[in-house]
Amino acid sequence: MISSEIDKLHSKLCPELKLPSSIEGKPLTKADMHVHTFYSKEEIPGGKNKYYGYEKITNFGIRLLYLYRKFFTKMKFKLPDMQKYGIYFHLPYSPKQVFDSAIKAGMDFVPLTDHNTIEGALWLINNYPATKKRVIVGEEVSSFLDKKREIHLGIYGLNKKHHDEIQAKKQSARHLVRYLQSHGIVFSLNHITGYIWGQFRPISQDEIRQGMELFDIMEVRNGIMGESNNKVSEILAKIYNKGMIAGTDSHSLRVGETYTAAYAKTKEDFLEQIRQKKSHVFGKHGNLSIMGRELVDKFSNYKNLFIDGKRLFPEGTWFHEFVFEKIGKRSTLKLNDFIGTTLENENVKSVFRYIKKNSGLF
Repeated sequence: MISSEIDKLHSKLCPELKLPSSIEGKPLTKADMHVHTFYSKEEIPGGKNKYYGYEKITNFGIRLLYLYRKFFTKMKFKLPDMQKYGIYFHLPYSPKQVFDSAIKAGMDFVPLTDHNTIEGALWLINNYPATKKRVIVGEEVSSFLDKKREIHLGIYGLNKKHHDEIQAKKQSARHLVRYLQSHGIVFSLNHITGYIWGQFRPISQDEIRQGMELFDIMEVRNGIMGESNNKVSEILAKIYNKGMIAGTDSHSLRVGETYTAAYAKTKEDFLEQIRQKKSHVFGKHGNLSIMGRELVDKFSNYKNLFIDGKRLFPEGTWFHEFVFEKIGKRSTLKLNDFIGTTLENENVKSVFRYIKKNSGLF
């Protein structure tokens, strides 16, 4: 089986390290490089977001709830145009909750990488100034290779001007990378074998090649991705001499279970060690159960569902909870069945095929 081949090669190329507590006066410090908070806008299948028929489950539930409100409550409402608007949810955890969880887990620095926003990190620093020395302002940005393949970038050490310019350039990964390089900003290619809503085919050999050309740093251990996904990513990074980072991709409070380590005294020095490819990855791998709990099960928190930028149901009833609990469970089953047996496994195979073809190790 391919997983046994990956395990064997990983053991040979990427042995687990035992690092001393300090080197040349610099302590070994830790950071979970992939963390989400309430400010992260989590797009889900529903409304105009049409992915593999998943949207039918969400749209049915929303229509059912609107009918319930029409016949059993006196609340006024207007039925949204489901074909016009996207639907997304916010996580229930504030940046301060995530920060406290990270510190409790032994993290020295706390990057916040919400989807396409730095609002959460800025809010935390502004409201809790004592966190400034530890908080790394970052974001996870969605971009595209040749306008076809969606990829995610982890970007670190930002200000508001950087964020605005990044959002203006994110449609083209090449243009975005050129901008980041010119401004000396640390960035990574996240979870290269990961499944992203809307991808209808596995990652191609040419897309992997483009990724290797564009990125000097890769996220090689992701706390949602399965062990084979992470190991094949680390092998790829090792062969192509890429810098490596790790993070939980936490959408809850699992912060610190997967992390990056480097010898540094400050958060700026920590990022510089990553840039110089002197960072190391540690911690847990993920699995489908974690993915389901982290992403789809959150649907049951109906108060955090938004459509067209507005809360869908600011006040709910037992009926709302019941419907969204059913939506979450049904979506989790479809997610496990679809992703667990096709695209993520196919992405692993595609990356391993690329390694076999181009590494000279076989």
